[in-house]
Amino acid sequence: FLKAEDPNGEIWSKNPGDLEAAPLTFPFSYSHIHDAVSAAKRSFFTWRRQSVQNRAEALVRYREILKIRQSELAYWVSFETGKPLWESHQEIDESLSLIDYFINQGSQTSIEQKLNTPDGASVTRHFPRGVVSVITPASQPVLFPHSYFIPALMNGNTAVVKTCSQTPMLGQIFSEIAHDSGLSAGVLNFFHGDSESARRLVGHADVDAIFYHGPFETAAKVKKQLLSDFWKYTVIETGGKNAQVIWNDCDYFQALYDAVF
Repeated sequence: FLKAEDPNGEIWSKNPGDLEAAPLTFPFSYSHIHDAVSAAKRSFFTWRRQSVQNRAEALVRYREILKIRQSELAYWVSFETGKPLWESHQEIDESLSLIDYFINQGSQTSIEQKLNTPDGASVTRHFPRGVVSVITPASQPVLFPHSYFIPALMNGNTAVVKTCSQTPMLGQIFSEIAHDSGLSAGVLNFFHGDSESARRLVGHADVDAIFYHGPFETAAKVKKQLLSDFWKYTVIETGGKNAQVIWNDCDYFQALYDAVF
């Protein structure tokens, strides 16, 4: 943990369900971006050489602590997003299942695929990419970041996660869990920041891959920023405004329940 000795700004965590509740403040520093990426780059060369079993065991410990702190996490999901507690618990349960899925999948880096055709034979091998950056929204603040950095770590990459500016307390807890689980220093890094922080992370010369999940308008800016960094592996998922068409011969209350759910 590094304190922002000379902060560039502050992130406020407000409770949208209780406007009278005092906000929490989280200072941030642009210098921490380079610190985090540098730590991830240093640790990549040792983490990628860890056996698949060792990486899985480290993530299992992370998952166990996440489960232990579920009630606390659910409280902060509700505090920072305004979700009801039942929905917060549901998201955390889904996140735990997702972590199990990726751990049980193992690592693609250990798989060698051979293909024989009349024209000859080929072999495909998978290698970790390097330092991956993760930027996700507040709509599912537990599920989304884990859906990116857990498989990244499982496959031998290291990760730098920008905590969502609307849910900084959750990012702080994730970093505590990573620390308590005994993950090697620099393997999984978190920092607080604003939109300029995200821009600097995406453009950092030592970032090898970008996982971005959020509004389409911001995604377009990310793609434009990366025109000269075409070598960076980029995965972008943008939120939709998907309509739901409900016909008048349906079970209305079931349709209403499914739409809200």
